[in-house]
Amino acid sequence: MTHRASASVTTVVYFPADLPFLPVYSTCVPILTMSAVTLGSLSNSVTATMSIAPTNKLNSSGARLHPCRRLCRRSGERERDHGRMKANGGCRSAAFLPLFALICAAAGFTTTLLSSPASSHGCVSRPLPQRHSTKTGRRSCSMSEGQLGVGFDFGTSGVRAVVIDVEGEVKFDSSLRWAAPDDPDEWLRAADTLMGDVPLALRKRVSRVCFSGTSASCLLVDIHDPCRVTRGPRMYSYNTLTEPISMEAARRALGALEQIAPDKHTTLSGTSALMKLVCWHLESPIAPEEAFSHQADYVAAHARGARGPGSIVSDWNNALKAGFDVETLRWPGWLLGSKLGEEIRHCLPEVAMPGAVVGPVSASMASRFSLPPTCSVVAGTTDSIAAFIAADATTPGHAVTSLGSTLAVKMLSERRVEDASLGVYSHRLGNAGKVRGAATAKVEESNQNQQGRRERGSNGVDADDANADADADEDADLWLVGGASNVGCAVLRVEGFEASISSELEARSSDIDPSTDSPLKYYPLQRGTVGERFPTNDPLKKSILEPRPENRTEYLHGLLQAIARVESEGYAALEALGATRLNRVDTAGGGAVNPTWMAMRQRMLGVPTGKATNTDAAYGCALLAMQGLRSTGAAVATTTPTSSQNSANGGT
Repeated sequence: MTHRASASVTTVVYFPADLPFLPVYSTCVPILTMSAVTLGSLSNSVTATMSIAPTNKLNSSGARLHPCRRLCRRSGERERDHGRMKANGGCRSAAFLPLFALICAAAGFTTTLLSSPASSHGCVSRPLPQRHSTKTGRRSCSMSEGQLGVGFDFGTSGVRAVVIDVEGEVKFDSSLRWAAPDDPDEWLRAADTLMGDVPLALRKRVSRVCFSGTSASCLLVDIHDPCRVTRGPRMYSYNTLTEPISMEAARRALGALEQIAPDKHTTLSGTSALMKLVCWHLESPIAPEEAFSHQADYVAAHARGARGPGSIVSDWNNALKAGFDVETLRWPGWLLGSKLGEEIRHCLPEVAMPGAVVGPVSASMASRFSLPPTCSVVAGTTDSIAAFIAADATTPGHAVTSLGSTLAVKMLSERRVEDASLGVYSHRLGNAGKVRGAATAKVEESNQNQQGRRERGSNGVDADDANADADADEDADLWLVGGASNVGCAVLRVEGFEASISSELEARSSDIDPSTDSPLKYYPLQRGTVGERFPTNDPLKKSILEPRPENRTEYLHGLLQAIARVESEGYAALEALGATRLNRVDTAGGGAVNPTWMAMRQRMLGVPTGKATNTDAAYGCALLAMQGLRSTGAAVATTTPTSSQNSANGGT
């Protein structure tokens, strides 16, 4: 039994805020067969939003095809029930929508018909789950108030959008939790939904849009229609070496890459994007019309309405684990010069500096959301780097430690370091490392250069262009170096110390003297985990939680000290590899709110340690979007594989 994809239809009616007898008008709306009406303030008007109720038929398995979703707003904003109308019938009340719009127009009201895109490659569209929106700043907005940027972060648990001005002030934010995080259709619907959530007055001022996604989440698409997925996606956590469907191909892929890639290269991992790409190729040769895309690239291509060669544009950060050389800013000779590289090079994307403008939003998107015709999409980044940018660490030696279920450290460095055996690699930030500083890209110059290259018929830039741009930025660019341990706060939750479970963590922490060492020598790996990569590579490492004292305060002291010790050893390992010496640590995650632990960590690290002011990846992405409007500086390079690069870049 087959079903056509669904589509939802929403009518938005704008009533003047000072309209007499407004309750009478709003009461009439449900009579016109609309499913729900909620009045909320939008600039100087009141918004009435209605959605068509679906025909909730059952599929062959007895499940409802399009269940209603409840979208809840924070701060007393709109709350409404949404349903999805089936494209092959649905609610017949949809026929009244044009008539309703004409009646409203005759009465002097403004009406807008919005329809969400139907599923492009699935017979059933999954509903989007709970979302939350918050509007901040002044209620009345005009074009004269300045340009805005929107950052979208596609994270592990959901997607979030933040709107900021050139000063970095948040004007609006909205979020959704995933129902199916590995569904590309849901990514596109979420992007459209959250953009539609932004108040109209703000949308009219949006100049830049930027997307971040989870690292190494990738898929293959049709180059002539990049929204049509041909294979995938394989998400950030997909390990080709352990997943049964790819295990055999992964063994061959790893063997092939080990013969050509530099020793300890970041691509020599089962979760790297290049391993996923090579596995796809070994499972079935990549077709000439297939293109490789990361999650952020895919959504950005949708926003640009891109088609044909060059439609997929990635960025330095996402492309790193696909093998892109972030030092020479080229796809490396060791890959392109190999037999394997010759077979897959046609599908590799163009690569741009994070924050560089890659093209305008599509005419369709601009029309649907009332965006300015000059609104552009900029090259994005990964979710973790966007979160680091939000923390506003801008000087070498400034680091951010994430104390979540696991421990992750990231630090700005003047030098690149890499050791795949330790899980240590470096992202080239370019001007992204200084998004609040004075040296950022000349966006308009970059656009002209990039357009000229495309008009010359090249799907990238010449080697000389890339070298010149790389040399121009060599002194200014910073590197984001880091690693992640299997040690972390998960053990506190397992042992009953997690703050949301009880107040024991706070009470017992206050009884600990952070200036003294615990005699307990623990190594608190996550439950069921064997092996550690960072700060030391020990695949047989086991958790050590013995001896366990009867006094739980002493036990907690030992646990907190053990995690702090791993953090300290992690930064020491980065310095030993050649990174800039640590001089400050900001803290993100649940561990940032424990003052006793903060004092203990500061003593062990030997540098000032505090709480990060902001680690919202969507905010960092919005900062990246706005960097070209904040200041001027060095020109931006876009880089892609070209035929000349084999001779120009024979190694590395």
